[in-house]
Amino acid sequence: MLSRRVTATLTFVLGFAVAAVAFDEDNGLHRAMESLKKHMKPLSQSIGDAAKNDETLKHLMDMQALTLESKTFDPPTAKDLKGEELAKHVNDYQADMTKLLVELATMELEVRAGDNAAAQARVKAGLVKMREDGHDKFQGEEEDERRK
Repeated sequence: MLSRRVTATLTFVLGFAVAAVAFDEDNGLHRAMESLKKHMKPLSQSIGDAAKNDETLKHLMDMQALTLESKTFDPPTAKDLKGEELAKHVNDYQADMTKLLVELATMELEVRAGDNAAAQARVKAGLVKMREDGHDKFQGEEEDERRK
């Protein structure tokens, strides 16, 4: 009989694998980004309050997982590109997503160290700016219209 830890780990991994397969390239990125968006407001509301660190850490870890998932898709603006131009564009997108992941991980470390004020400052100075810059570079006109 498998131990509870092994069973829980297998359940988690298989569940994630099934979830990853269930989203095709057309809607997977949109779904992940919408999920990231849903975490922003509650994160902004909890991050400055050390009494809410468990909630804050949950949001940050969920956002990290969604960021990793988002890296597996090409941005909408890549659909008409080919060759080296496509490779560079996707590389730039993945690099920006890695920067977002680093920002989220830094915020997690700050919260864990009790420096909620520094983490809170990153929401405005880091996350919001990164979101705006990323949408400008990688969202595409169709996504702009869908968000209106």
